[in-house]
Amino acid sequence: RINSSNCCLMPAGKLIIDAGTFNCSKSAGAVFRNTSEIYVNGGVLKGSQFRPSQYVSSGKTTFVQTGGEVIFDASGEFKDGYATFYMPFDTYTFKMTGGTLKISGSANSNDDGDGDVFAVNCNPENSKITGGEIILITKNRKRSHGISCSIPLYNLTLSNPDNLTPSGNGNNDYKFFFKDYHGTVNRRTIQITIPMSEIQILNNLTIGDNVTFNANDRNVLIGGNLTIAPTAKVYLGNNEVKFNGDGSHIQQF
Repeated sequence: RINSSNCCLMPAGKLIIDAGTFNCSKSAGAVFRNTSEIYVNGGVLKGSQFRPSQYVSSGKTTFVQTGGEVIFDASGEFKDGYATFYMPFDTYTFKMTGGTLKISGSANSNDDGDGDVFAVNCNPENSKITGGEIILITKNRKRSHGISCSIPLYNLTLSNPDNLTPSGNGNNDYKFFFKDYHGTVNRRTIQITIPMSEIQILNNLTIGDNVTFNANDRNVLIGGNLTIAPTAKVYLGNNEVKFNGDGSHIQQF
């Protein structure tokens, strides 16, 4: 357990978790430099944020999850201007074949990029997505939570477990929305853009109770089922929702 601020989990090589719990949620979380590799095959990895060091300008960081539970809950030290789960370079590798990845949006709102919950810019050739579930969780009724992704996801769930209601302040009414990501790295000297015209969900997309979601004119491709809870609100904009899997359908609308 890493239990204080001004410190973090920073693997210089490989971190492999097969069982047990590694808790660094009260620190800065998992912070990586040029080359870090994190493998979760079982057990629990818990942190505040998953991001590069503020001094990084490139690298080949790898995140692989085959099982277990990974939680980044924005509860400890949090780097302003970075998404909760932030992989900004196309040289990074993201692979997920099983397990659950839970990510909470930042409660902060003072800086550019805050509120973004998931921003992944990996080259699709560096990714392997065949299973698992990503659960994105809203924590702040005054903030929307941006989702930007260059790779397919398998199962995606949008969750509002505390039944937070929108603040009524423009786009903040959308607790989750797809977007082009604009942020920085390397002490704000390098601009990062993650363009996003569509998102591909290989299996199921679930929009939970009391979630307000805006596709923001981005096309959504779904290989499995689209489940919309009775109390959810969905805004599609000028886009298309395409079901491209055998037996795909809307379970509830």
